[in-house]
Amino acid sequence: MTWKQIAFVCVNALIISVEDELIRSGGQKEVVMDADPEAFNFNKVADAEIVGLVDDACDLAVTVLACGSPLAIGHMLLVPRRDVITPQVLSTELLRCGLQMVAKSLRRDFRLLFNSLLGFASVNHFHYHGLYLEYCGFTHRQFPVERVERSTVGGSRTEGKLCAELLAESQWYCRGLVLSAGSQVGVTGEPPPADIEALATFAGNVIGLLQSRNIPHNVMIAPYQGERKPRQFEDLFAEVNATPLAASPEVYIFPRQSEDKYRADGGFNAAICEISGLITSHDEERFQQFDEDKVSSIFKEDVSLAGDDFDDLICK
Repeated sequence: MTWKQIAFVCVNALIISVEDELIRSGGQKEVVMDADPEAFNFNKVADAEIVGLVDDACDLAVTVLACGSPLAIGHMLLVPRRDVITPQVLSTELLRCGLQMVAKSLRRDFRLLFNSLLGFASVNHFHYHGLYLEYCGFTHRQFPVERVERSTVGGSRTEGKLCAELLAESQWYCRGLVLSAGSQVGVTGEPPPADIEALATFAGNVIGLLQSRNIPHNVMIAPYQGERKPRQFEDLFAEVNATPLAASPEVYIFPRQSEDKYRADGGFNAAICEISGLITSHDEERFQQFDEDKVSSIFKEDVSLAGDDFDDLICK
């Protein structure tokens, strides 16, 4: 089955619920743990939940499953090398696979999402969530976090370089960084394509640091959306802006507190969708009680990594 066919099937298929084996950590203390083949894994799902196998989206064969707890039409799970039962640990190889899937999708509203263990991952068997934002109610077909202002920590999207940016803390309720890449040296285009291998390695190194420190994390991969801001007239002649900027996908990384720190009566999960701006209330009563200040305080107190800890990561 091709990637184009998968997009059609997932949007139009009946989403079939699976049993409630998708649970919180239950006392788990490590971000990186071996997968237990005896526990629930995606090799145990019913055949009716398997949408298909995609072998043209990335270097790995990817099984597409209907999500048992869908947040929107077309919400899917993508499981590379399903039969291997790889643990829910992001590696450079799996990041490369994710970046390739996003790049090959024909839809600019497609997003790949990842929750680590202790970061609201439901199963210790590697999987991405896939969403089409057209069906999530967003006017711009972007997560709200994608429209937040940023400050550059270092680098750029010019030839042979990598870029790291921080989300403006005054505009968002969870600290995070955004990684992108320039083109390979000598590659041309209008704009030139980004160096996906370099970006996967860059993001893999950052996430590897989080794993080594047992810091839970949530990740979102977004396709290139064009330039965020038009160039100022006076900048058109500046050398740095005269150098072509690559059409790079973006990797959003949110280091966070453990889900065990999250209050029991929060009223919503605090996984990657919620961190990115798609919040689904557990019930109507709590939905009616929400306001922006309350939601913001929950994320800042229970989810976002403390400022000193976040700064220590950035300084590395």
